[in-house]
Amino acid sequence: MDLEEIPFKIGMQYENWEFDLEPVKFDGNNVTYKYIKGDIKTILSKPIKCIYLYFNFDILYRVEIVVNASNPLQIFTVLYGMLEATYGEQHIATEESLDNIYVIWELQQKKIKLIYNFDLNRVYLEVEV
Repeated sequence: MDLEEIPFKIGMQYENWEFDLEPVKFDGNNVTYKYIKGDIKTILSKPIKCIYLYFNFDILYRVEIVVNASNPLQIFTVLYGMLEATYGEQHIATEESLDNIYVIWELQQKKIKLIYNFDLNRVYLEVEV
């Protein structure tokens, strides 16, 4: 599945998926849910481990897709190349804590962030407003 094909659109209502979500974290008006329907198996031809949807007052504001990878750093590099070909060249950055390396594409309607977390040895994509 391509990023543009995922059914989760920023700004949509919680009720669109209420029977397919399991609550994970509550933080005031923000609630994080795990998408449990299991119908989305791949993103950019890579297997998905899990999908998290972030809501504020029942409005979707962020989607996090965790990629299932035996070699996460290699998958990060491959996904970076694919996203760069689609959205243009960006530079890899690190957080001050050096836990993550990431690339951000800021588009008109959304922001796409590709992240590799060293501590968790995991790759994930975030799409947000």
